[in-house]
Amino acid sequence: MNKKLKVKFSSQRELLSVYIAFVVIVFINIFLDKNFLSINRLAIILTTAAPLVLAAMGQMLVILTGGIDLSVGNAVALIACVSAFVMPSMGLTVGIVACLLSGIIIGLVNGLIITYGKVPAIIVTLSMQLFWHGVALLIMPRPGGSVSSAFFAWVNGGSTTWAGATVILLGLIFWKLLKNTSLGTAIYAVGNNEKAAYASGLSTDKIRVMAYVLSGIFGALAGLMLSGITGSGDPNVGATYTMNSVASVIIGGASFLGGKGKMRGTVLGALFITLLLNVLFFSGLSSFYQYLLQGAILIIAVGLKSFGDKRKV
Repeated sequence: MNKKLKVKFSSQRELLSVYIAFVVIVFINIFLDKNFLSINRLAIILTTAAPLVLAAMGQMLVILTGGIDLSVGNAVALIACVSAFVMPSMGLTVGIVACLLSGIIIGLVNGLIITYGKVPAIIVTLSMQLFWHGVALLIMPRPGGSVSSAFFAWVNGGSTTWAGATVILLGLIFWKLLKNTSLGTAIYAVGNNEKAAYASGLSTDKIRVMAYVLSGIFGALAGLMLSGITGSGDPNVGATYTMNSVASVIIGGASFLGGKGKMRGTVLGALFITLLLNVLFFSGLSSFYQYLLQGAILIIAVGLKSFGDKRKV
């Protein structure tokens, strides 16, 4: 029993800095935004954060295997365009299915090229970033389209629907169930020591591909939520999601080296970034300084984590 308590305490201690940073950014938001603690305001913030949270959850699955997905931002934008292109003519159900299938295809293509093409993930996904952006432009050369009115109303319903909180909670429940399966355990094992995982009988190639497919599904949900928030599609809207999803994972305590990380840390990391953007907005700084400060904070956070990982090797 004592051993279990020690393991649990050690696990919580790893996320202590994340909890502290999150509490600090919450208090800053409360100081700047007098309506921050209102029920409707909190519901809207969670909805605004949902696309990044979902994209970061998908990014974490890939990073756990020792990989990375630099195409996630444009993949999210592509799926938002698919949503806004399909829903007006074919309805909500077909639109959701089209988005999920698009996410599966995106993840499968990335995973197959990386795994069986033996090309580094950073090169493949950087290239696919351009490819998926091109596909999005083919579908929707300029911002436009629309989503189901019922879907738009649900996503933007604030405290009457709690759409953002709902999808984030469903994502966490799915992860909890996945983590307790052999696939979830195998994803950690591949990232921790691929050779040892292979020697123990795990099909490391299939596991890595599955991680990218699951990441694509989370990206599909992110794109779907993004289209619901905006009510349309925009092929250029996903640029910030790539860096912010990686930063969310690293701020949340995961390791760039793979095999280590907790999904609740990633979710808190994504919420931290969302609230940071909120602070920069309410601070009244010009957009120029907002981008400078946001970039500096994220680089410092990711840099410190990477430095810490290297020291442990």
